[in-house]
Amino acid sequence: GLQRLDAELARKRPVFMDYTADWCASCKTNEKVFLETELVRSALTRTNILPMKVDMTNEDEGKEAWLKKLGRNGIPAYVIMMPDGTRDLLPEMITAEMVTGRLEAAAKRFPPAK
Repeated sequence: GLQRLDAELARKRPVFMDYTADWCASCKTNEKVFLETELVRSALTRTNILPMKVDMTNEDEGKEAWLKKLGRNGIPAYVIMMPDGTRDLLPEMITAEMVTGRLEAAAKRFPPAK
């Protein structure tokens, strides 16, 4: 999964990472209520930002180290990784409007290739 991340960033494409797990009730709720909405889906299409799920269902030290690097010790966690190495870590409490706004801000910095 993270190879794909590097490949997309190398192509100057931001990536929206959703750290989630089968046992994480608030992850599932956020996905249903905020992420899998027309608003967010159309923003992802418009901005050409790649949505990537990071499945934390099974213990994985590599993924946990990643989360810690982001400054989180639990999920849900949402972050937009930018091609220049910066990132936009979203708060744990998201809304569809917030996610859309942050995607559009990322796309302003790294416009989709025409």
